[in-house]
Amino acid sequence: MVPNAFEKAWQQGQDRLVRLEPDARHVVAEKSDHYVQISQPQLVVDAIRAVVDAVRDPSSWQTRALAPN
Repeated sequence: MVPNAFEKAWQQGQDRLVRLEPDARHVVAEKSDHYVQISQPQLVVDAIRAVVDAVRDPSSWQTRALAPN
């Protein structure tokens, strides 16, 4: 597979995976390598905070979207 074909296949697989759960969110850390927590720590913090907030107030999951970095 050429790199572009691999990337396209990977993205399609990720899209199918996120559709398995109706309330799932799929955030792509476009400015990171494998270690998102090092390259984009605020993105990770925001994602964790969104989950914690949703546990405390489930309605927040519907109204709060993560902005991709």
